Amino acid sequence: KNKLAFNDVKDGFWAKALIEEAASKGLVKGMGGSLYKPGKSVTRAEFIAMIVNAFRWGKPLKHETIYSDVKAGDWFYDSVSRAGEMKLLGFITVGKFKP
Repeated sequence: KNKLAFNDVKDGFWAKALIEEAASKGLVKGMGGSLYKPGKSVTRAEFIAMIVNAFRWGKPLKHETIYSDVKAGDWFYDSVSRAGEMKLLGFITVGKFKP
């Protein structure tokens, strides 16, 4: 377990311990530059990445996605592809993931 801290999650913040624990387990990675941005809304792409990370599903088997707005260079591509393989995205019926 690697202890991770974010510069914008201050002592006394109600979720500080939870955020640091989630980061140490690899569930969340923050926004880069030692920032977490705790007040920011979670996007669909971030949420799917957290689920895939939580279950340690790893990289997709086929490396493909059926969504026109998810491209191979996107940071969330592997997570969305893997979630699709695990049949978690059946609620999306319009051909767009809307990350």
